[in-house]
Amino acid sequence: MYEIATDNGLVYNKKLNDFIEKLSIAPELIAEEEREKQQKDKELFNSFMNLPYSELVCFWKHIQNNTVFSTKHGTKGDEFRNVLAVIDDTEWPQEYNFKNFFNDSEEKQERFLRTRNLFYVECSRAIENLVILCLSELDEAAIANIKSWFGEVNVFDIKEYLKN
Repeated sequence: MYEIATDNGLVYNKKLNDFIEKLSIAPELIAEEEREKQQKDKELFNSFMNLPYSELVCFWKHIQNNTVFSTKHGTKGDEFRNVLAVIDDTEWPQEYNFKNFFNDSEEKQERFLRTRNLFYVECSRAIENLVILCLSELDEAAIANIKSWFGEVNVFDIKEYLKN
């Protein structure tokens, strides 16, 4: 598909072309320390090229804000009737730590403030319904704080629902 587009002058991107040229260099002609990077780049490129076109269209719509979904970081000042906020400490642990924020044990003031501010943005976007799905493991202190903020009747352990 890419070859058809470039051969017919439909698409041209110098950086992409340079990237593809680097992938086509025989591994034995590359310094040993660069071979692993080239292999990873090949895997990335091949995975991307094997994506269904419909997924690329959906991704394009998302980055153009032409979708009903938004990220936490892209909603400043916006309001939505329904908000699902997903809490997961695995992605950016150096930037955010919700577990430590919830149980009031965060030692890094900057990370505490970033986490608090992001949580505020998540919670303050909802007009009618707010659901916070916490994928991070929380201790009793964190759960107690969350119950004090949102009310005990509004906090559910998802594990209870998964058993049924």
